[in-house]
Amino acid sequence: MTLVRPRGPRLQHEARDHRSRWQERGLKLSDAGHTMPEPKPVLEIGSIYGALFSRGDGKFHWALVVPLESDTGQDAVKMHATNLGTGVWRYVREPDKSPNLCVVVKLGETSPLQNMVDYIDDLLKNIPMLVPEEDMIMEDTFTCRVWFKEAVRVLAANGIVKCLDVHSLEKEMFEYGEENDIQTGLGYPYKAHASQYCT
Repeated sequence: MTLVRPRGPRLQHEARDHRSRWQERGLKLSDAGHTMPEPKPVLEIGSIYGALFSRGDGKFHWALVVPLESDTGQDAVKMHATNLGTGVWRYVREPDKSPNLCVVVKLGETSPLQNMVDYIDDLLKNIPMLVPEEDMIMEDTFTCRVWFKEAVRVLAANGIVKCLDVHSLEKEMFEYGEENDIQTGLGYPYKAHASQYCT
């Protein structure tokens, strides 16, 4: 089973826009190092992932993703901080329908039951949309990446994951994202990894 994402007219338009940004930079399919599409990785039900969504400019949107079984085979819940549309940061839990998923990194295993997702949701929705004290030395501005690091700390404090070093995880994920960013912009599937720093 692979991650199912309905691709309606709006999402297809977003995907075309994303690919066009790469085409404007003069990139071709051969620049991605591949000539044939690869199958999408299968995400493990009962696991939690860090996810990077490509913005097409070398930057990423950071989120947590939990795959769930559904009538269509497999869906995923995305939990993240966003300021899209309003300019005001807020927490959102929603189905993952983005065509621009670049990489997922497994952070740990949880219960596959819906009530575990609800429990995680309850923990994350209370995270303040502010730079936490632990990050004030290195972060001037609140972003989705800053929220993601604090979310991992909250999950670790509540026994959902074990994370040895949030900053090393951040670097690890960014490096994986850089490796697959061009391929994502050209329409290739996301890549899946397991973190060296979280279990």
